[in-house]
Amino acid sequence: GSMSSTHSANPIACVAGYENMKALLEDGYLENAAELGNVFHKKLNSIKDEYRHHLRYVFGEGLVAALVFMDDDNQPLASLCDRISELAFRRGLLLVHTGRESIKLAPPLSITKDALLEGLDVLDSCIRDSI
Repeated sequence: GSMSSTHSANPIACVAGYENMKALLEDGYLENAAELGNVFHKKLNSIKDEYRHHLRYVFGEGLVAALVFMDDDNQPLASLCDRISELAFRRGLLLVHTGRESIKLAPPLSITKDALLEGLDVLDSCIRDSI
């Protein structure tokens, strides 16, 4: 019993995991993430260039990214991240503020290009309105 747990090999969890993997492989989610990941990071880097005195780095791959906000002395801008995240929430966009200098983004793998661009426009306006 030392190598098992209450939830190991749970039939419902196994079926759910199998169906998720099947959807990833058969429904085009991986291809969508790769294609839109390029759009995502191109737009995020454009936003970074616009706000370069506050937004220093964009990290990530595919549809996962982290935005790092630091001032000219490389000090974390946690309060700016708070303002951006709160404003985005009020405008219908959920962001994850890490508590320091970073905001994490991870749109669903099923997102459409139009929805992705709309969310990035909201993000851009929230950064602009928070600075």
